[in-house]
Amino acid sequence: MYFALKKNLTYLLLIITIIAAIPCTVLSFAIKFINEKDEMTTTAVDNQPFITKISVGYIFSNNYLVEENLLVFADVIVYLNAAAIFYMVIHSIYLRRMLVSFNKTLDSDLISPSDYTCIVKGLPLNLN
Repeated sequence: MYFALKKNLTYLLLIITIIAAIPCTVLSFAIKFINEKDEMTTTAVDNQPFITKISVGYIFSNNYLVEENLLVFADVIVYLNAAAIFYMVIHSIYLRRMLVSFNKTLDSDLISPSDYTCIVKGLPLNLN
């Protein structure tokens, strides 16, 4: 059962990487290149690390929604993350059902009544 769980969690992480991680990384680099083209002045905000600038929380928490291209990229990143979360919920339901049925199959093949039976000899006949 451990290897079935490990295999399914590997599939889960692979699909989430394909759905969200790779596209979000590509979009983040696209935001960086758009900002380098449109770079006008350097402020204290521009001195922050790049990862901070491309996060969705940074774009929505500050008034940087004036730049329409950042808002579009932020929306796409949010939708990709929502799709990944939705897939994770669906995969978790499937994983739970698969593990329960796999456990029942293993139990029916490997467990017999003799596993829970013991023979006791020499018990007294009168318990009074």
